[in-house]
Amino acid sequence: MYFVLPLLGIPLEIYLLQCKRGNGKDYRGMEAKTRRGIPCQKWAEKAPHKPNFTPEKHPSAGLEENYCRNPDVDENGPWCYTTDPATRFDYCNIPEFPLNAGNIVTFLAAVSLTYRDHSIG
Repeated sequence: MYFVLPLLGIPLEIYLLQCKRGNGKDYRGMEAKTRRGIPCQKWAEKAPHKPNFTPEKHPSAGLEENYCRNPDVDENGPWCYTTDPATRFDYCNIPEFPLNAGNIVTFLAAVSLTYRDHSIG
């Protein structure tokens, strides 16, 4: 059983994966464009920009595909190299992890257990 956020219509766990905590150093969502809408360059590509951060040099940084990441723990949050030759990198618009998300998950887990234990049938 999974929970769907009523207003968004997406599973809660998927929503939470798309959020960042703090500076987003552990963000592993799938955002692949900058806050200005420029598509991100793949981390393993060398064009249009030669990256300082690559999957080979930083294997634990989650530098997969062209997803926004924060391999240098930049205080401004996740970013990516862009596919625009005139813009080397830009930050991504990643929502903050809700402060009460742990409480939401705990509540929903309790509801799930209660529902399962007292199901009609």
